[in-house]
Amino acid sequence: MKRYDREPHGRSLRRIHQEDFCQATGHIPSTKYESNLATKLRGPPLKDCFDVLRNTQAGAFNAARFVDFLVFNVLCGNVDAHSKNYSLLLQPSGAASMAPLYDVMNGDIYPDVTRNLAMKIAGKNRGHDIYARHWDRMAEENHLSGAQVRWRVGELSQAVLDALPSVVEELNARLARGGLKRLRRAR
Repeated sequence: MKRYDREPHGRSLRRIHQEDFCQATGHIPSTKYESNLATKLRGPPLKDCFDVLRNTQAGAFNAARFVDFLVFNVLCGNVDAHSKNYSLLLQPSGAASMAPLYDVMNGDIYPDVTRNLAMKIAGKNRGHDIYARHWDRMAEENHLSGAQVRWRVGELSQAVLDALPSVVEELNARLARGGLKRLRRAR
């Protein structure tokens, strides 16, 4: 499997430095969640992450990509999308770009996993409680266009719906071949 954080360098591979948003916002790793009930320490909220992105050379592009990642994680029920699961790739030139999305999981298939999002969207921590007005507020809090964010939410929502039948078909085929353990039916 090809790694996104390596690139050819002569006959070897060169590592591309990666910094997660917990590091980039100056938080310790144990505060990767915005709300840490066990430690009572606060992790980075979305505003801190957008502030970091705004200070990169390609700030607008990186912010738009981050919005895509946030929307996708809400749509797929990824309740573990914390600040250590979003990263910047730092090039030797100093340029920073969003790393591809990684460590994506659906919390709905695990009976003992919280349904709370790791990072709140306009104060909401449950995907099913997030409406257009919350995306608007998140956009306003982070100096983004609410109309553009809502448009992107709609576009990505449709893409997920369009892909769903083939994903279900693939999962059923893998289950039939014994390639996956039986999944709990989503609520």
